[in-house]
Amino acid sequence: MPPSQDDEEETPPPPYVYEGPREGGEKKTITSSAGKSQEITLLGARSTDKGETGKASFPNGDKYVRRCPRPLSKCAAAVQH
Repeated sequence: MPPSQDDEEETPPPPYVYEGPREGGEKKTITSSAGKSQEITLLGARSTDKGETGKASFPNGDKYVRRCPRPLSKCAAAVQH
């Protein structure tokens, strides 16, 4: 008997991906329920400065590009579908 459509595994969407500069991340200590602790560094905020570009790709296919030809406060961002 051939598998039904419900039995077939769906292909997961591509993950969110960001390419570009980031600020430094904050250090945090996490503890498991077994009592073991580990220090990790969180990802910093996405950050572009004069002349830099940041790009993001989302699972739904949208792409985000941030070009910064001027100081950060005057940067423009665009979402491409």
